[in-house]
Amino acid sequence: MALFVLGTASQVSAEMNSAKRNEASGLAQIIAFSKTCDYEIDQNALERYFVDAGLSDPEALSYIHGAVILVSEPGVSECTITKATAKSLGLLK
Repeated sequence: MALFVLGTASQVSAEMNSAKRNEASGLAQIIAFSKTCDYEIDQNALERYFVDAGLSDPEALSYIHGAVILVSEPGVSECTITKATAKSLGLLK
């Protein structure tokens, strides 16, 4: 099981509520696992989703970046569910 270590988690302000933090964490997992789990993210779709989900602000960007760079190696099951989630969000090529 991959473990997210979010260095910025304790610094996230009240403006980014738990729902947005969860959404940002999930998006970070989709981004971080793409190479290891062998799927390609459609960058145009990612950009649209990022903006439409209300994550296009410096706070959310910092949160996602922290999660992406500090994520551990995914297991096979995590690859499966992460890829399925990315597909259902329309983020895959």
